[in-house]
Amino acid sequence: MKSITQKQKPLIVPSLILVFLTIALLVTLVFFIRKIVNSRSQLASLRSELELLEDRYTTLENTKPDLSSSEANQVALALPSSNSSLLVISQIRRLASDNNIIVDNLGLSVNPPDPLAMQSANISFSATGPYSDLKNFLEKLASSLPLVNLSSLKLNSKTDLADAKISLATFWSSYPETLPSLTQPIANLTSSERELLSKISAYEKPQIEDVDSLTPSEKSDRQDPFSLNIDASLDLGF
Repeated sequence: MKSITQKQKPLIVPSLILVFLTIALLVTLVFFIRKIVNSRSQLASLRSELELLEDRYTTLENTKPDLSSSEANQVALALPSSNSSLLVISQIRRLASDNNIIVDNLGLSVNPPDPLAMQSANISFSATGPYSDLKNFLEKLASSLPLVNLSSLKLNSKTDLADAKISLATFWSSYPETLPSLTQPIANLTSSERELLSKISAYEKPQIEDVDSLTPSEKSDRQDPFSLNIDASLDLGF
């Protein structure tokens, strides 16, 4: 028995080396197999992203620029990115003039900003005129841009004239600051969204559609003599 053990001693080291090499070979094989699987997975993911990008490119290439620009302008007028009060007041005075309505006691109050909601302002005024003209004025105002929400209406009917005290709200919201990921497919407008755009396109648009175009593109060191500090709540006595 002793002689057999002595004969096996020279085989112990080669056997250990063989076992170690076998284990190392298996570990290496497993490592490369995982690398191959991960590479195939990444390749499949890249192919999917490439297909999405090609789909986005095709969609954008086939989009009619004029139609998209027109729809974007309509949405920008319906819900401006900055305070829409002046545009709404301009609409009130223009529609009142077109319908022989006298507008008085015009007041404006801007609501405190809420980070979780759209910004808004309340506009109140009194309107006097023939009942039919006043009715037409209110209908035109309700279907004008920027969008308004009639908060309250108190109507006093007289013999020939009608007097109304009106309060409405106007809204605005800043544009999104982040764009969707390029890997996300472009979502087409739903039928209800298309219907809404079609409805908005028929609304009364303000005569001055682009207020930003009235401001100079270059800044001047000279102080603007027409700049005013307006409080959050004021009464405009027109």
